Amino acid sequence: MNRTTPLFALLTLIFAACSTKTRPEKKAEISSIKKNAPALTRTSSSITILSDIQTIDRIYPSMTGPFWTKKILLTESQEPELLWIHSVRSIIKQENGSSPASSQYMCHSNLDWEERPRLFHQSRMTPRMFTLSQGQLDLELPKGFGVPILSMEPLRLATQILNLHQKTGVKKVRHETRIRFSRDKELTSAITPLTYRTLAVKVSMTGESMVLHKLSPSSLQRQARCLPGEDAGQGNVLERDKHGRQFSGHWMVPPGRHVYKTLATPQLALRAHTKVHAVASHLHPYAESLALRDLTTGKTVFEAFTKNYANSVGLKHVDSYSDPKGFEMRADHEYEVVVTYNNTTQEKQDAMAVLYLYLADTEFKKPNQAEIMRSLEAKPSSQPTSRPSK
Repeated sequence: MNRTTPLFALLTLIFAACSTKTRPEKKAEISSIKKNAPALTRTSSSITILSDIQTIDRIYPSMTGPFWTKKILLTESQEPELLWIHSVRSIIKQENGSSPASSQYMCHSNLDWEERPRLFHQSRMTPRMFTLSQGQLDLELPKGFGVPILSMEPLRLATQILNLHQKTGVKKVRHETRIRFSRDKELTSAITPLTYRTLAVKVSMTGESMVLHKLSPSSLQRQARCLPGEDAGQGNVLERDKHGRQFSGHWMVPPGRHVYKTLATPQLALRAHTKVHAVASHLHPYAESLALRDLTTGKTVFEAFTKNYANSVGLKHVDSYSDPKGFEMRADHEYEVVVTYNNTTQEKQDAMAVLYLYLADTEFKKPNQAEIMRSLEAKPSSQPTSRPSK
């Protein structure tokens, strides 16, 4: 968690160091405070956050490792303004905060809305804006595209460590996360607004296959039935669809190759035809691919493939997508997400599969300064439909 050294204690240590001959243990204590202090660096178009030091001293499966969280504002400007987020990158650093460390320690780095959005809320379904994870440490939106946000709206950065490969010894690491953005008032050319959707593969918890949110699915929708599965039981909360049936987005995969599907249409909730201009994927080790399929046409519109480490456990690479041309998504089509896992061990392994789509926002209306100022006085707008589970 985010730990802040009490100011009084810190000043006392500094005063003692400056006014008297400091004992060796005092020097070590001051050095430790400086070394473990979270660092936040700003430029006019970016913010870089260095987490606390995280200690790895055992195997940490997904969602069980050391985690850290911090509330942030993208700028320190006193005047509220419209900003555009263009990219997010998160990498693992050594204890010193500068030398690189193995990306196998990356579980995830999540960027969520801290509060319900005051503007732009109509097309946003969840608080989760970006997720980076092992195999995909950055996402760059196409040039000329961005996710709009008001400067006074806080975000919540949450990072977590994963360790499936280091069985002995102690390792200390940190997350370094950089968010790049631009100020609307400084733009010299038009920018295309993007919104986002989170499409998660799920398994049913009732012992039978079911179609998410559909009690009487069509023959087309039945192709995307969620298989019955076993919840991973690692801190996640079971989810219910709008009919009260239980599902899990974090489940156990038996040995061998297995394919899981989920109807994506309800999660998309498209009100108009649009285009996808960027895609990120969240997967766990032993995943082979994650696809978005158009059930109406029978075609795969996007597929991310992975590279697992050959002699160790972990994802070395996961495909992403970023293109100003984009690919079309139709509001009158049915879609499914499909993940393939190949568990090459003799034991069950935990799994997740989430596609993060960044789509042209057909409902966006650029606010003027008067509207931005009025939003300061208003309460945050309608709550997103669900909280992220990870």
